[in-house]
Amino acid sequence: MAFWLWDFLGHLHPLAVHFPVALLLFAAVLELFTLKNFNSKLRSGIDALLVAGALGAVISAVFGWLLSLDGDYSGSVLVLHQWIGVATAALSLLTLFFLYRIRNRGKFGQVKVYRGLLFSTAIGISVAGHFGANLTHGGDFLTSTLPWSKDYKTSGSDNFNLAALERDTTKLTKKQEIELNTEVRAILAHNCYKCHGAEKVKGDLRLDGKHVAFKGGENGPVIVPGNPLESEIFKRITLPADHKDVMPSKGKKLAEKDIQIVRFWIEKERHGQMMGLIKMFLELPNWNHVILFSLHYQIIYLILLIYGQTSILLKTIPNGLHWWMIVLT
Repeated sequence: MAFWLWDFLGHLHPLAVHFPVALLLFAAVLELFTLKNFNSKLRSGIDALLVAGALGAVISAVFGWLLSLDGDYSGSVLVLHQWIGVATAALSLLTLFFLYRIRNRGKFGQVKVYRGLLFSTAIGISVAGHFGANLTHGGDFLTSTLPWSKDYKTSGSDNFNLAALERDTTKLTKKQEIELNTEVRAILAHNCYKCHGAEKVKGDLRLDGKHVAFKGGENGPVIVPGNPLESEIFKRITLPADHKDVMPSKGKKLAEKDIQIVRFWIEKERHGQMMGLIKMFLELPNWNHVILFSLHYQIIYLILLIYGQTSILLKTIPNGLHWWMIVLT
């Protein structure tokens, strides 16, 4: 566990990082007004902004590194944000170095180099800020408000009839399964991907794909197919809104309908997982060798019988052979 002071300073990164962003961008904008006269009356203000901005960039980079040590952040976006931030801090110091040479040693031939570094620093800190925003708010934070964007948040759940599916005691049709999976994917995308997606993997848990969601995180599986009450993800989304462990986050809670959709999906996943396992057995090569383990055969046959899918197994085994397996046991 990290020393508490380093942990505290790391959590100051989101606060500290705004100062160098504003200062360095403002310095670059003001520099545009001095292109024809380097020793403009704005020079002293630009110098002060650059000194404070460079110092703030270095401090923010250190705080950001400390924050990354707690393990809540990972993924390619973190790597990009981290290294672009470090490069920008280095560029700001290099810019400051050339400004010193120009101002104190009269090296006016290096003004173009200084300005190139300053504008590069401004671009770098903007890009680093963009990736930082992706980490904290998700990659679709802005695009989800645009109707023409693929990330646009629709109200698809309003048209999803969960009650009708719950009243139907038979197993879901293929169409119903697709509709249910689509609703759950939309709920997770709009509420969970910003912390548990490809860009940010908090707690080593990803929810942006079915295979990675069932894999779980650093503390093990979060979904128990067929048992929502034992599924950690369902426990978290049903906690009080002010609980520190509530998902999506403290002070933010899923709508009750979304919670019930997730519950229903977990309940129905038992069937899907079981059929997927049986399909894997059926697709194994040399099936005739596999079925020599007659106990395994009978267990699979019993499961298929429960779900009314015995025809799948009978079509796979040569005629009459399954009867011999029952006799042998």
